[in-house]
Amino acid sequence: MLIESFSPGVLDDLDLAYPVLKARNPALIVASTSLLGQTGPHARGTSGVGTMGASMSGASLLLGWPGHPPCGTYGPWTDAIAPRFIVPSILAALHRRRATGEGCQIDVAQAEAGIQFLSPAWYQYAANGTVMERRGHAGSPLRAPHGIFRCAGQDRWIALDASDDAAWQALRTLVGGPLLDATFDTLIGRLRGRDDLEGAISAWTASREADQLERSLQAAGVPAHVVSSSNDLAHDPELLEAHYRRIDDPVVGEAIVEGPRYRLGRTPERATRRGPRIGEHTQEILRDLCGYDAAAIDELKAAGVLV
Repeated sequence: MLIESFSPGVLDDLDLAYPVLKARNPALIVASTSLLGQTGPHARGTSGVGTMGASMSGASLLLGWPGHPPCGTYGPWTDAIAPRFIVPSILAALHRRRATGEGCQIDVAQAEAGIQFLSPAWYQYAANGTVMERRGHAGSPLRAPHGIFRCAGQDRWIALDASDDAAWQALRTLVGGPLLDATFDTLIGRLRGRDDLEGAISAWTASREADQLERSLQAAGVPAHVVSSSNDLAHDPELLEAHYRRIDDPVVGEAIVEGPRYRLGRTPERATRRGPRIGEHTQEILRDLCGYDAAAIDELKAAGVLV
C-alpha cells in the first residue's frame, strides 16, 4: 500500500509512476491525491495546498457577507475533505485485492472531493442558472431553524439545528412565545418566515449563558453546542481526560499536545511522544533498517550526505 500526495508528474520524474511500480508488484495499491487529480488539462503542473483546493471547489467564494470580499475557508479545507473519499476507496481496493490478488491506483482530486460538499450550490446553478452568493449566515438555506445565535457574555454563541420535526417541536416547547405561531408549523413556513423565526430565537438566547443553553437544549433533544473558543477547548473536561497529552521536549520544555483522535479496540495505545529533531534517528535508521555498518555511515557523513 502506497499513499502519495505529490504534484502530478513528480513520481514520473523519479521513475516511480504507477505503471513502473505495478510491474514490480502487481498487488500494490497506490492512492494518489492532488488538487486536480492525475489527469485533465490542468492537472500536471498544478500544485498547492488545501486552501487552493477550497478555492478551486468553489467553497471559498461562499463564505463571508454580501458586498464584501470572500473570507475563504479556515485552513486547508480539502485536506480534511479528501480523506473521506480516500479511506473508503482504499478499503474497497483492499477488499478487491483479497478476492483477485490485484492492486490498483486510486486517483483522488481534492477539489472534486470538495465539490461533493457543495452540491446544493452546484445543482442550483444547473437547475436555474443562479450562482449562489455569500449570505453572511452560518445556517443552511434549506433548513430552519439552523444556525448560530448570540448568547449572554462577550462573544458567546451557540450553534443549533432544530430543522427536523422532533427537534423543532422540542425547541418551540422550550422557547414558547412566538415559536408557537402556526406560521412555523411546517419547514416551508419556517423558511419563508426565517427572519422572524431567527429573531425570536436570538431574543431568547441573548440573555442566557451559552453553557447552560447547551445543556438545556441537548436535554430536550435539540442538537446544540457552544461555539467553542480556544479557552473553552483548553478547559474542556472531555479533552482534558482523554485527548490532551503532556510531553517533555529538550528545546521547549514541558508542553501539552493533542493525542490520537481515535482508539482501536485490539491495538494498545502508545504513549504520545515529542517530535524528533532533524537527523536525530538517522544513524539508527541507517544501521538497523538499512543495514549500513559504521564505516559506511561515516563515509556518508564525510561526504556531507547526512544532516
